[in-house]
Amino acid sequence: MTKGLEVIPFLSTQAFEAHEFGVNITGHPAFELCYEFLSGMARIEKATPWIIGDTLNWAEEEYGEEWTQLLAIWPQYKNETIKVYKWVCLKVKPVIRITSGLSFSHHVVIAAKEPNEQERLLKLATNKDPDKQWTVSKLRRHIQEEKEEIQERLYSLRLTRPEIDSLEYVLTQLIENESEQVDADILSIRGKARELLST
Repeated sequence: MTKGLEVIPFLSTQAFEAHEFGVNITGHPAFELCYEFLSGMARIEKATPWIIGDTLNWAEEEYGEEWTQLLAIWPQYKNETIKVYKWVCLKVKPVIRITSGLSFSHHVVIAAKEPNEQERLLKLATNKDPDKQWTVSKLRRHIQEEKEEIQERLYSLRLTRPEIDSLEYVLTQLIENESEQVDADILSIRGKARELLST
């Protein structure tokens, strides 16, 4: 037990007093109280990156450049991590986060994608059975495999590098667009292919 340290009120209960370096436990709390306390800690652990990131994005909009002073709250070595929280929260909207329920690390992998593509990839990685959900590594590997498959198909057409880049861009747009836009995009791809192959 560690006395004399400042208790963190919003993390503490009557039996479990949390502080910066641990917890003071009073008496012999029931197992259910211990379970409830640790369940709360687990939820806080999962939510922390989102809470920090969203708050910093709000602070930037509210206070302008002054928001950077908030980084001093954390040790300098953590600043890059905090900036990642901020960037991911800016890129991945709450409705997408809530729908997937996956870890923050999963969202880091897809944050650079367009919203429709984010949803598609997170849906692939999600499973009602937690043991069958994709790991972050599997999600990252799947994205790389999709990219390689597109590139292989384009190379098989024996096109030049600029032509491959052009078609790869169009195909990527097709993957990322909503279903009602697919027909228009297919026509766009066909037109682009005819244009490139006729030159």
